[in-house]
Amino acid sequence: MKDCINILNGEFQMLRVTPNLYDEVEDLLANVSLKYEFGCLVTNLKESPLAIAELRKVIRHILSLGISFAIRHVESGRIAAAIANIIFEKLIL
Repeated sequence: MKDCINILNGEFQMLRVTPNLYDEVEDLLANVSLKYEFGCLVTNLKESPLAIAELRKVIRHILSLGISFAIRHVESGRIAAAIANIIFEKLIL
């Protein structure tokens, strides 16, 4: 797979999240989660440093699985959006 795919007339690029992007993507996903995700809001997660640290650990682990993607603004070089993916298998017994 190519390093990235240009989108929106080359203004943005879609790329796989690799270790060199973990910090920036983790920050973005943790901040968005704390500010906007229902579960984080109703539990007031932002008030617990321990819970925030655990959230960041989970995000980092999911990023390390190699199936997450980010959108980078080409001109600024900053990550504008990201998704951390995980695949669950259902075992049929």
